[in-house]
Amino acid sequence: MSDTWGLCIGVDASVFTNPASKKATQAVAAGVLYSQGIEVNRFRWLVGRATAPDAEMSAICRAIGLATKRICEHIAIFTDSIAMAKRALDPSLHSSQSHSLLACNALETWLADDPLRWISFHHVPSKLKWGMQYEAHQYAAGSTRQPVDHGSRVTLDRLRMEADATAARRWAKAATDRPQDMGRDFLQLRKLGKKVITITPDIRKGGPWIRKAGGDNTSFARLCRCILNHAPIGSYYRRFNIQEPHGCPRCGAPRETRSHILSYCPGYERPAPTDRLHGLVEFLLENPEVFSFNRPAAGIG
Repeated sequence: MSDTWGLCIGVDASVFTNPASKKATQAVAAGVLYSQGIEVNRFRWLVGRATAPDAEMSAICRAIGLATKRICEHIAIFTDSIAMAKRALDPSLHSSQSHSLLACNALETWLADDPLRWISFHHVPSKLKWGMQYEAHQYAAGSTRQPVDHGSRVTLDRLRMEADATAARRWAKAATDRPQDMGRDFLQLRKLGKKVITITPDIRKGGPWIRKAGGDNTSFARLCRCILNHAPIGSYYRRFNIQEPHGCPRCGAPRETRSHILSYCPGYERPAPTDRLHGLVEFLLENPEVFSFNRPAAGIG
């Protein structure tokens, strides 16, 4: 920054994750302050048990607090998360509201003292390794890892994330240990790898079924009907006494069941084994009318 009364601050945070270690470590927020191209200060502090966005916002709020105590007319903050910069100035209810309130209070007083004062935020992805933002990134990443203890701070988003992860692990374990709990008609699918294993639920990117089905809502709806066996087919009509044909319209078999459609009916194309997730998805794509509701007649619906 070329102006005499300007202050540039690069900020970043580090959340160390090591799946192999059961010991959690505290997140670190860091920042480097420059005036007229000369470093005038830097900070690094423990955020506690926090998500990466929370730690990033903590660094931004800390930078605002330090900058408003110095003599300057313009504060420029360089961060790799503009979303957290916006949240830092949002006093409404959220996970790190206390940090936002402190930052807003400091800025309100600082801006009121001089109408020429202003603040700006600039997006600089850490992967660019640019200037003071990358210095802050290295400063945060180079911190000694401090273990979480009973006195460590914790954010609501971190608690929610940990609760979600615990529930997901229990769900996956229950699905593995007691597959009958998934329901009598739940279709147990397998996936390919070094060995064929049964698919278990997870929450990463919507779970294995959503990831494989892609963004096609219609295909995913048909996939769900097939897996849950709640589909407009003969066995479903028969079970719930629905006045529709119970036989297979393709081959004339007296009972149209899910297993008949997936494995036995000669009227369908099967590019791959349908007991595998990828094979089932390909089967549905090759046969778009399977597990679909019939289109209403013209003028109806």
